[in-house]
Amino acid sequence: MKIVGNGLLANAFLSQDYKDVTIFASGVSNSLETNKAKFLRESDLLQEILELNGQLIYFSTASIYSENTIKTAYVQHKLKMEEIVLEKSSHNIVIRLPQVVGESSNPHTLLNFLANSIVFNRHYYLQSSAVKNLIDIEHVVELTSILIQKNCSGGLYNFCVPVSCKVGEIVNTLELLLEKKSNHSIVNGDIDHFPVSNFVTKCIQDGVVSIPNSYVNKILRKYYSCFRGF
Repeated sequence: MKIVGNGLLANAFLSQDYKDVTIFASGVSNSLETNKAKFLRESDLLQEILELNGQLIYFSTASIYSENTIKTAYVQHKLKMEEIVLEKSSHNIVIRLPQVVGESSNPHTLLNFLANSIVFNRHYYLQSSAVKNLIDIEHVVELTSILIQKNCSGGLYNFCVPVSCKVGEIVNTLELLLEKKSNHSIVNGDIDHFPVSNFVTKCIQDGVVSIPNSYVNKILRKYYSCFRGF
C-alpha cells in the first residue's frame, strides 16, 4: 500500500495495509483556496501517481452537492480531479467526504476555525442557519476499508452521514466544551442539503458503523473537550 500525503487523512491510514492500493490524501485542503498554482500542483502529482499499478482511492468533497459552493475554484478543481481518476481506471474509487473531524492542526478546517475563534475571542461572521455534515476520521477509515476489503466496484461513493446539524448548534456545543462565549455576528446563509449515502446507510444497517442522533455531539466532545487552541 502507498499513502500520498501527510495530513489528517493520510496519517489516519498509516495503521492500515491494503495490497495494491494507493491512498491519495494529498493536495489542496483549504476550500477557500484560489491559487491556481496549488491546484496545478495537486493535479500534476495525481497524474504521476495514477501511472502506478493498482487501485487508487481519491478523496473529494461533499461540497460538490451544495449550490452555494459548486462554482468555487476549489469545488471545480475537485470535479476535474474526480474525472481524471475515474477515467484512468474502472477500479479506482472517488470518495466525497463531508466535514472530516479529527486531531488536526490545520487552521482551515471548519471546526478548528470555530474552536480557535472561540478560544482566542476572535470575531467572525456566523451563518447560524447553515447546515453541515460531519464525519469522524475513524469512520472514514472504517468505511474506506470496507470498500477495499469487500472488493466493491470502482466509481463514486458518498460518505455523508444521515445526521446533519446547523453551524449555530456546533458553536453552541463548542461554547459549552471550551467554557467560553463565541464572539460572532449573525449573517444570512443558505441551507445546504446533503444527499443520503446508500453505502453509509447499508453499513449502519449491517452494524458496521454507529451513527446515532447524538453523533455530532459525540464527535465534538471527543476531539474538542481538551482543545486549547493553536
